[in-house]
Amino acid sequence: MSDPAYEIQSVDRLIATINQGDDCADATADYRRVMETLAKFVEDYGGKHKAQMVIKIGFVADNKGIDVEVETTTKVPKRPITKERFFLTDRNVLTLRDPARDTMFPNVDLGRAPGRRGE
Repeated sequence: MSDPAYEIQSVDRLIATINQGDDCADATADYRRVMETLAKFVEDYGGKHKAQMVIKIGFVADNKGIDVEVETTTKVPKRPITKERFFLTDRNVLTLRDPARDTMFPNVDLGRAPGRRGE
């Protein structure tokens, strides 16, 4: 009754076999997305970024056989929160100019370093 050609003796073979390999292809696509996201975050923001990929294999057995399902979930880092400092005018409107600072050069943005966004 036992034929080694049909046996599934390892997890990698199970994942490659289940659902005609579609679940393995989906897991590979998830893996690639995680790697691309991490590479982009390191390039864009530097520092360390964490991600996670979980492959869950579920089994349900009865007297006719064993049903097996594979579920892949991923968790990628969120974009770092950025914050900017603005000021309020006497009319309660946001402005880039710090009212507590004076300038020798009118119309120069005192609230931002040269070359920053918004100039």
